[in-house]
Amino acid sequence: MDYQILITYFLCELCVFAVMKCFCSLIQLLVVILTTSAKVGVVEKRNFTRVIFSAGVAIRCNGQVILGDISNVSLQGLFIKTNATIPTNMPVEVTVYLYPKKTFSLHADVVRREWSGVGLQINKIDIKSFVHLRNVVAIKSDDHDAIVHETFKIIGCIH
Repeated sequence: MDYQILITYFLCELCVFAVMKCFCSLIQLLVVILTTSAKVGVVEKRNFTRVIFSAGVAIRCNGQVILGDISNVSLQGLFIKTNATIPTNMPVEVTVYLYPKKTFSLHADVVRREWSGVGLQINKIDIKSFVHLRNVVAIKSDDHDAIVHETFKIIGCIH
């Protein structure tokens, strides 16, 4: 009789352990499903490789010069951290200070405003400046083939 109680107790413990293990596996599976479906539902609007990059900039708009710092950059645009309020759709001219004596310039439109800064879309850049911008993105990127492909996509902005 004692063996039957012991075996019953052991089987109950085994069942509880199996249920708990299945429950933990089920939770892990749900987490994977939820995170995967969340990623699938996100539509990425960016078609260009974006890299983290830091450099000082001067933004000219409406006769003012506003200072800021680049947060990230692509061949098509950049995000500039600044406390200044610049309206969306505002055309701006940006000078990027790479090194003390090395700069490049571009023309862009403000396409996004956030509390921390502004998102700009490049609409005009000279060849020398484009080469500097492309070098910055290429050095920071892992996918050099994508950068070559993106160069052909942006060629209409180069003047």
